[in-house]
Amino acid sequence: MSNQNTDPNWGENNNYKYCPRCGNQTLAKAVICVKCGYTFPEFQPSTQYNPWPGLAMFLLIIGTLFIPLFGEVMGFISMQYPARRSQGILLLTLGIIKDVIFLLIIIFGFVSFFHTNIYYNSPFYY
Repeated sequence: MSNQNTDPNWGENNNYKYCPRCGNQTLAKAVICVKCGYTFPEFQPSTQYNPWPGLAMFLLIIGTLFIPLFGEVMGFISMQYPARRSQGILLLTLGIIKDVIFLLIIIFGFVSFFHTNIYYNSPFYY
């Protein structure tokens, strides 16, 4: 018989539940059964991911447009979860298109800058 002063389970939450695997009586707040190691379902981590909410997706698109490689990274991360796969493809595609356009602008800018300077500095310029 346990005394209420020495029993660590004594108090306001002294409700018990039974393990469905072995039938062992455990505390209601128990995460696993100490006898067989069964993890109670209410404490198992959820592996279900929902699609990104509207505001989060809007912020991800803004980040993709203004932060280099952000869309590619978040696209690859999002594609790992089935519910976010289409959003990940969108982020990845948007990031690649933005980076290609940015790269083309840089290339044409350098080419036109050096071509113009070479043309005007040429000794054959009239």
